[in-house]
Amino acid sequence: MVCAQGKVHIDFGAAGDRDVWVADAPLVPASTLKSKEATLDLPLPTDQKSRLYIWDHDTGNLASKAIG
Repeated sequence: MVCAQGKVHIDFGAAGDRDVWVADAPLVPASTLKSKEATLDLPLPTDQKSRLYIWDHDTGNLASKAIG
């Protein structure tokens, strides 16, 4: 993951079925960014308490990282 001027570049290493969202809690929101690509560019929010969440449907894993 690389952060640069208001966005984050995520390299998953391989394509796969994932949901990506930014929130202050791990609850899956009604709307998420669906990604099947190996990389993703995501705008960063200005909220300093937010976390980036990635749910990998192929493995069932949920990952999170503090951002801001």
